[in-house]
Amino acid sequence: MMVFHIYNPVQYTLMAIAYNQEIKQGKIIRLSIIGYVAFAILNAIFWQPFFEEYCSYSFNVNVVLVSSLCLYYLYRLLNQDTDNAFTQYPLFWISVGYLVYNCINILGLGAFNHLSADSRLAYMLEVIRTLSNYMLYSMFIIAFLTKQKSLQTSRRE
Repeated sequence: MMVFHIYNPVQYTLMAIAYNQEIKQGKIIRLSIIGYVAFAILNAIFWQPFFEEYCSYSFNVNVVLVSSLCLYYLYRLLNQDTDNAFTQYPLFWISVGYLVYNCINILGLGAFNHLSADSRLAYMLEVIRTLSNYMLYSMFIIAFLTKQKSLQTSRRE
């Protein structure tokens, strides 16, 4: 369980930095990183102890923040004045992958501590989580194989 207490803040920090390269909202992104890391630390100390429970509160906040970044990026991509297809932007694939992954897993991981480990529901959610991980990593692979277009460099002249 302690791995996820460390993974979530690191993952959000790296995601926020990557999205900041595209959407250029530096001050807001920095504040969100600081706020989220502080929340994750407080959560690990007071609400969901580091060695005892999965950090579902931290995960839920992470889902909201990452989904917000993904949606804002997609909004900016839709409003971009360019002749390039959406599929040529790596962050398009990453955003779609994360949005689908987050929608699928918010219930299962958000309620992880409240589910009985031997229940059928827990097993079913674990299978769904595994499949959604494969889908997310497939989207990452597609993103790495696409042309490397950026919102900053692809404006129509």
